[in-house]
Amino acid sequence: VRETLTGWPALEWREQVENIAEEKLRQQIEQRALGFYFPGASLLDLKYGPMDSDTTELTVEYHFRAPRLGRSRRSEGGAELVLPAPYPLLLGRNYLSMARRRTPLMLHYALPTVLDAQIDLPAGARVAQLAAPLQLTDFGQFTQKVTQEGAAPGARILLHTETSLPLTRILPDRYPRFIEFATRIDAAEEAIAVLTLP
Repeated sequence: VRETLTGWPALEWREQVENIAEEKLRQQIEQRALGFYFPGASLLDLKYGPMDSDTTELTVEYHFRAPRLGRSRRSEGGAELVLPAPYPLLLGRNYLSMARRRTPLMLHYALPTVLDAQIDLPAGARVAQLAAPLQLTDFGQFTQKVTQEGAAPGARILLHTETSLPLTRILPDRYPRFIEFATRIDAAEEAIAVLTLP
């Protein structure tokens, strides 16, 4: 993973790293960030910088192992692997706790983020299905496009996602529309691709 941080996220990252030991930092990344999105993941290496300028981009690079990245399922054609999007918004988990509301719902600000991921297919795997392109703008911006590059063996899946959620107050009469917005995003992120396995 290579993350490029600008503005206050870069400044906040630099300030936190200044006051923490390297081993503690690695442990926090593994447990809080990776462990949340990729249960069972282990951090292999970590590099970041530059640290001496608060006005420049900060690049954080790391490799990790995620033994349960996808979920397997049985189908008529045999075994399949369903791949989710990395670092999903999880809007349903965070905001959809009831079917309707009588009071407004406050959406927290989510930084504008661009994610480009390349997933090399395991040996013998083939793409059975890719998520359809999706673009939503009702309560923020969400764009997701999944494509296949090359053919097996050596094929890969390319994911491009752009997201941003402004700080928003959703009135009760608009809450059903937000449920639809969140549900469509969650569904798109839960299965960016289905692979058939040998």
